[in-house]
Amino acid sequence: MKKILLVTVMLIMTMAVVAQTYNNPRQKSNDRNLKVIKVERTSNSTIVYLRYTPDDTDSGSNLQAYPRLVDEATGKKYQATDALNFKWGTRYVGNATYKIEFPPLPKSTSVVTFREAASVEDPWVIRNIALPIQGQQKKTQSNQASTNKASTSSGYSKTYNNPSQSTNNKSVKVTKVIRTNEYTIVHFTYNITEYMGKALNTSKMRLVDDDIEKMYKVTKALNFTNDKKYTGNLIFKVQFPPLPRSTSVVRFQQSKDGWDYEGWSIIMQLP
Repeated sequence: MKKILLVTVMLIMTMAVVAQTYNNPRQKSNDRNLKVIKVERTSNSTIVYLRYTPDDTDSGSNLQAYPRLVDEATGKKYQATDALNFKWGTRYVGNATYKIEFPPLPKSTSVVTFREAASVEDPWVIRNIALPIQGQQKKTQSNQASTNKASTSSGYSKTYNNPSQSTNNKSVKVTKVIRTNEYTIVHFTYNITEYMGKALNTSKMRLVDDDIEKMYKVTKALNFTNDKKYTGNLIFKVQFPPLPRSTSVVRFQQSKDGWDYEGWSIIMQLP
């Protein structure tokens, strides 16, 4: 009898660990009518409940396949696997609750972003969805200040040599990215074959984090002069502000401006 009772207690404790429910978690939505009302986490899946409450009861809403969750600490993305109580792309009038299944999240994941499919023009985005780890919330909060202090004092530095990338301009290639607490430096080669040379201008360059729709402007050119013409296969270095630790995919861009500048767009993986 004692053994049966012990096994039952252990089973209940195990279920409590692998199944967690978060009602009305902390969050920041880009639509005041949209809210995450519940998140259920198990060892097999993550279920997100979205509630859409329009100002006008005759208004409708729909959700396209497939949205994703992004772990804000690691940048890892988890694409939805199923629509549990609705159909993708179907318009629902009035109040609507969307129950969406995602893959299971790591136990260490505590803050996520919900984002609609990349094909959606004006997507729903809900950031800072808090999923605190049970039994570790106080420890995490108490250690956060010391962790941040240690990170600042010891310094954070990560270098990516020849990162995975795709480009619309084969003359330009990113050879190195250096990330620290204070700056981001991009090294890139530009094979300039024109006899008269080509000029660069940092006012036309950007780093873009597509997940959070944030753009970073160049803070300085490190080894070249704006509007000066260069020839040959040269390495240029530009400095940007520091990127969030969670950023793992960025777009390095230079916009095209008349006949003076050649545009490019390079999508880089910085895992």
